[in-house]
Amino acid sequence: MARVLAERYEVGPTLGSGAQGKVKLGIDLSTGVQVALKLVDRERVLAKPKLQRNVEREVATMQALEGHPHVVRILDVHWCVPYPSKDGATIKREVILIVIEFAGGGELFDYMMYTGCFPETIARTYFRQLIAGLEHCHGNGVSHRDLKPENLLLTKDFQLFLADFGLSAFSEDEDGMPLLLKSQVGSPGFMAPEVLNGGSSTTGDGYHGHAADVWSAGCILFIMLAGFPPFTRAAKPDWWFNTVAHHRHDLFWEAHTRNALFSPGAMALLTKIFVADPTARATLDDIKADPWFNGACTPEDTLGAELMRRKARVDKIKREQKVRADAEKAEAAAARRRDEGGDDDGAGGAAGKWADVAIDDYDRAEAASKRAE
Repeated sequence: MARVLAERYEVGPTLGSGAQGKVKLGIDLSTGVQVALKLVDRERVLAKPKLQRNVEREVATMQALEGHPHVVRILDVHWCVPYPSKDGATIKREVILIVIEFAGGGELFDYMMYTGCFPETIARTYFRQLIAGLEHCHGNGVSHRDLKPENLLLTKDFQLFLADFGLSAFSEDEDGMPLLLKSQVGSPGFMAPEVLNGGSSTTGDGYHGHAADVWSAGCILFIMLAGFPPFTRAAKPDWWFNTVAHHRHDLFWEAHTRNALFSPGAMALLTKIFVADPTARATLDDIKADPWFNGACTPEDTLGAELMRRKARVDKIKREQKVRADAEKAEAAAARRRDEGGDDDGAGGAAGKWADVAIDDYDRAEAASKRAE
C-alpha cells in the first residue's frame, strides 16, 4: 500500500538526506507530476529552537524567491503531517512536509564527479545560469551561503537551478541596507575566507553574504573547468589559498595548470573572484561585464545531448554502487548474526568525495567570539 501524505502526495524512494531530514521522490496525485518531498521530523524540530529557525527561514526564503527559472520552486508546505509506516497501518511520527520542484536531471556534482570536467562553453553556460539565479537571490536580499555542486540541480532538460536554502540568510534590512553576518556556515571547501574567519579581513566584525557567495561561485566555476577544487579550504594552512591571499596568483595558476587547462580569459575572471579581501573581490556586476563570461555558450540541443550522454554514465555508476552497497550491507548483517558482538560494517557515506559536508556551527562561532572579547 503506497504511503500518501496530506491526502495528496504519494511517497516514493529516498533521493537524499541531510542534517534536517530526508528528501523523497513523490507524485502529486492531483496532477501526476513528480515532486521532491522534504521530510523533517517535527518533534526534533520543536525540541531544537535553532533547527526550527533554520527550517522556517528556509521556507520563507524559497517563498521570497519564487518565480525565477534558475532558483528551485517551493510548491507546498505543511507544518504537521502524520507519517505512516510503509504498510500504512500505523503512524510512525509527525513531519514537516516541504514540497519542492523535482530535479529530473539530478545534481551537477554527479556529472563532474563521475564524468569529469566540462568543456569551456558548457561551463560558461552553467556559470551564467548560476549567476542569474544568484543575482535573483541577492536582488531579494538573500545570501545562499552553501553554494556547491551538490546544491545545483538540473531539470530534465538539463537547465540549472539553485537549491537547498537551509543555511541561507536575509542579508539586507527592510531598507535594503546590507547586514553583517557572523555565523560560520557552509561547506568548508567552498566557504569564503571571511566566513571561515568569522568576519571580514578588514573589519573583523562580520561578513557580507553576497561577497561570500561570489567566492563560492568561483570555486564551482573552477571545478567545472578543472574537475577538482581550487583549495582545500580558504585558510592559512592551505598552500593554494596562501598564494591568493598574498596576491601571488601567478603561483596559484602555475601550480594548477600542471593538471588542468584554463583559457587566459577564464583565469583572468577567476583571479578577480579569488581575492581574499571581500571589499576588493569581483561583484556580480563585475562578473557580468567580464569578456570571458560573455563568450559563446552551448546551444540548448547540444547541451542536452552531451548531458544525456553523461547522465547515462552517471546512472550506470550509481546503479553499480548501489549493488555493491547492498551486497556489503547483506554481508555485514550476516556477520552480525553470526557474531552479535562484531563490529558494525560502517558501510555508506561518500568516500573519495572532494566536496565537504555542510556545517552549521553557530555555537562554535559564538564561542570564538567570546574568546576574542
